[in-house]
Formats: sequence, C-alpha cells, structure tokens
Amino acid sequence: GARASLEGLRVLVIDDNATNRLVLDEWLGGWHMRSESVGDAASAMDALVRAAGRGEPFLLVLLDERLQDTDGTTLASQISNRPGLGEARLILLSSEDSRFDIAHAREVGISACLLKPVQPSQLLETIAAVMNGSTADGTPALGRESMSPKPGHLPPTARLDVLVAEDNELNVLVLQEMLGRRGHRVHVAMDGRAALAHAVGGAFDLLLLDVHMPQIDGFEVARAIREYERGTEAYLPIIALTACSLGRDRERCLAAGMAGFLSKPVDPAALWAAISRVLSISPQPGPPGSRLIDSTVILLACGGQAGLLEKLRQGFRRSLPEHMAGARAAVRDHDLPHLCQAAHALHGTLAAFSTVAGSTASSLEDAANGGEFDRCTALVKDLESMCSELLIETDTLTIDALTSC
Repeated sequence: GARASLEGLRVLVIDDNATNRLVLDEWLGGWHMRSESVGDAASAMDALVRAAGRGEPFLLVLLDERLQDTDGTTLASQISNRPGLGEARLILLSSEDSRFDIAHAREVGISACLLKPVQPSQLLETIAAVMNGSTADGTPALGRESMSPKPGHLPPTARLDVLVAEDNELNVLVLQEMLGRRGHRVHVAMDGRAALAHAVGGAFDLLLLDVHMPQIDGFEVARAIREYERGTEAYLPIIALTACSLGRDRERCLAAGMAGFLSKPVDPAALWAAISRVLSISPQPGPPGSRLIDSTVILLACGGQAGLLEKLRQGFRRSLPEHMAGARAAVRDHDLPHLCQAAHALHGTLAAFSTVAGSTASSLEDAANGGEFDRCTALVKDLESMCSELLIETDTLTIDALTSC
C-alpha cells in the first residue's frame, strides 16, 4: 500500500515550534520514514544542502507557513531555486487558509497545503499523493482545505440532514445544489437566531454556518450550541463558512467549538473533504473541571499513545513558562517586536493543548503587530491566568483522563 511505498523516505520538518516538530517526527517515524527537524529557515537550508552533498537528499519537506524568520512560501521559493534541491517535494502546513494563494504556491514549488490541526491519516494520504504524483491532470496535488479524505470517502451515511445557516440567497442556492446532488436533505436558516433555534431543536447531522450572520453572528451561535449540549451526549458537527480575508477567523471558529472551516466561495472538493473529516471525529471534552484543555486536539496529536502524550506534556510544561516570561518582559519594556515573537512562540505551544488559549495568543500576536499596546497588556494578563491553569491541569494529565469523560 501507500505506507509501504513510503518506507525509508527522507523527510525534513521545518517548524519553529518544538511540540509540532516532536509530533511530526513521531508520526513520520511510525510510518518508517527517516525524518529530521529544524526550527528556522537558515538551519533548513543548511540541512538540505548537507544532505544533498552526502548523496542522501531529502525528497520531502514539510514546512510551516509561519516561521519567525520568514514565511513558508518565501522559504519554499528559496528551496526550489537552489541548485541541487529542486527535486524535493514541498508540503505547506498552514493555519491561515483564506490568505493562501494557490497560484503563487504552485509557482514556488509547493505541491500541497494542509490546514492545521492536521490529522495523521490526512498527512499520510497527502504525502502518498504528492510523492506518487497521483493527480488526474499530472499537476501537483495542491488544495486549500485539505488533500484528505478524498471526496469519495464520505462516511457510509446514505443521506445527511444538513442545516445551512447562510443569509446570502445565491450562496444558499449553490450549497443546496451541491448537497442535493449527493442526496442530502437541506434545511435553511437565514439569520443567526433561526440557525440557533433550528440547531438545538432539530435532529441534524451537520451545520454549515456562515460566521457573519445577521441577528447573532456565527461565533455566538456555535458557542450557544456547545453550551446547550454541555452535560449531554448531544453533539452537532459545525463547519464554518467565511468570506473574511483574516486567517485568524479559523482559530476563532475552533475556539467557539466548530469542527471545520471553509472559505467562500466554497469549492466542492473542499466541502466533501471537510464533511468527511468532521463526521469522522468523535468530540472529546476536556477532563472534568477543565475549561481550557482540548482533548480532541491532544488525542489526535499523540494518537492515543501514552508515551507520546508524556513527551508532549513534558515539553509543554518546560517551554510554557519560558515563553510567558518573554511576553511579560516585552510588555514591561514596551518592546512590541519582541512581544510579537513571544506571542508567536506562545501560540505554537498553547495550541497543542488548548484551542482557547492558543487563540488568545494569536490575538496577542495580532495586537503586537498592530501596535495596540493597551490591548496587548490585557491579553498578556489573560494569558498569565490561562497558563497558570494549564500548568496545573497538565501536571498529571494522562490518556485515561482525556478519554474517560
């Protein structure tokens, strides 16, 4: 199968977050690939050149879209244009779908783009597609939402009852046509209040939710649905729809309890991939008493393996105080560039354990970039409280605690 053909593949992981590097290295090692990981662009180029010089070049590069010293597409261009390195296939890992330019990505040699958080099966299938060149037209297998699951891999549900919450009639018609063609039943809500009423009162399999709705916006709708479900076994998968150009919308969606994210206009292949993905994930609340721990994200990262969870837990507890101290010092010194760097590091660490705290760190990075010092001060205070709570909650965190709720 695909996994067997990839055994021994030389892979370079480029990510400035140690937790992300650890997770990717563990996954790749589990698939019997040979991986190395680095944290910045300079180290990446050095590793690529040295490997090529030894006659053992990296044939695949997984690179984060946001590095502290450069961005992923710039580094991809440097790799593709460097003599002797152009054969490496590149997969970009991004948390900012809506500003991603597919045409530019092709120009700089990127073969595929995956949105974080990435699932192991999704990454493996994408690697197989990229390395085998298995696209219908021979072009790189590049997609904004994800490469996997493929459109034909929907769960074996004969027909879904889908609630579409969207106030634009043309968008509604398009979604009705797409879903109807697959035999799914569609109910429409034209504003946030109606969406919330139908969602908690009806037996729907899925909610496609425009995040910028009249009456109540999509973020409030999602939060209200999750609050309504609290303490019950009910769970309505929610996929956010947004035309907003801000990539951070995605993290706001995750923080509000949504399971997927699509940019408008909706691409059919991306829609089927998102539906298949969110319907295959069983939601996991945090351990009892936790408001911050995101069990679903942690369990996906560690694959339910106690050993990997322990490595992640130790790395998290080791790096979090250091990054938080950096943010405190930058606020004290009114040093916004250093605060931006500290917030970036905090986001990478926090997002591996807590969507809510990770989103707050992203907001801090945005505020530091925008020169909003007063807002930065308030966000650092919020993060201080969250980090203290997370350090307590992760002190004895186990697989059993994550799966027993």
